[in-house]
Amino acid sequence: MNESLDFPYFKGQKIAKLETGNPLPLILHFTKGGLVIECPWRLKLGGKIVVGLTDFQTAETKKDYLDKLTALLAGQEIQNVCWWKEAEILRIKTANGAVLDVFHNSASFEGWELFGDNEFSFISLPGGEVENI
Repeated sequence: MNESLDFPYFKGQKIAKLETGNPLPLILHFTKGGLVIECPWRLKLGGKIVVGLTDFQTAETKKDYLDKLTALLAGQEIQNVCWWKEAEILRIKTANGAVLDVFHNSASFEGWELFGDNEFSFISLPGGEVENI
């Protein structure tokens, strides 16, 4: 059984813009919040991975993949944000059918933070434990 936790606050918001560091973090700015990602992630469309963190670790392809990521996510309406407890995956689904999966892989560092303008914060702590503030 895979329990999930939904975050309805984000439903209907748009992904306003994306930013990236070298190679981390990947930041998604929402209409009223955002997501800072400092761990592995993948973007799927039609059941296939179209871009992921590993693609950004190759300097020759980073710009191409950032362009693809931006084209698929920027301006898109968020349909659902949920936390799959058993799989430890934060998932965002958008109106165009794109699915962004974020999964923590570090014992020593935070993985990601989902936050809202309403002072909400949901963080993946070192070791993968999550904290809802």
